[in-house]
Amino acid sequence: DNELILPAIWAKPYKMAVVNTKVCQIAIQEDSAGCTIYDIQSIKTNIDWINQYYDHQMKKQYQAAFGEKNTVQLEVSDDHHEYYVGSQVRFKNQNYQIVTFTKYDVSYSGGAHHQYHISYDTFDLQTKKKLALTDILKADSQAKVLALAKRYNEAELIEYGTDLEALHLSDNFYLAEDGLVFVYAPYEIAAWVFGTPELFVPYAELKHLMHADYIPVLPDDSLSQKFM
Repeated sequence: DNELILPAIWAKPYKMAVVNTKVCQIAIQEDSAGCTIYDIQSIKTNIDWINQYYDHQMKKQYQAAFGEKNTVQLEVSDDHHEYYVGSQVRFKNQNYQIVTFTKYDVSYSGGAHHQYHISYDTFDLQTKKKLALTDILKADSQAKVLALAKRYNEAELIEYGTDLEALHLSDNFYLAEDGLVFVYAPYEIAAWVFGTPELFVPYAELKHLMHADYIPVLPDDSLSQKFM
């Protein structure tokens, strides 16, 4: 039996040690004085290269928090704005060699409401790489998958008022239990009120469009369905 043995993932969120929990700037011409508070939370797992991936990503994305010490001090009495930048990583699921994490990025820099982005990172424990859409879909299959996404989410896309001619497959995706899910940022294909829209395509339609290694093996319910 040459079946590959892969680890079960354990994961624990933790707050990263940053150089600057608050970065302030004085008023310069049209820019008013303000301070940005940083709350950066990553995840610790039993897989070293995944830990290194998030450590690198966080430090690259939030250079102001991890860079040189901010020496600007603003007194409480000073007329300035306070802003917020936060990030969290959470374990989502694992199916054999495929493991997915969810990353939440939130910021408030004034205005009517905060801004946020939800992204999904899917890793292959066997190849030790983060998967892109081109890794899981077969060559020249994206047009067919897009057509399926439009068909299976027709009612939602009508409600969103999405421009179907401009619609594309998002490179932000995750592998759900029953299908492939494409995730879009606020305003990308729908108004703010719809949040982060998701378009679902069942694996049953993707058998010849996805690489088999990335389609979960599901129970055979053909017999039970006869009695449903």
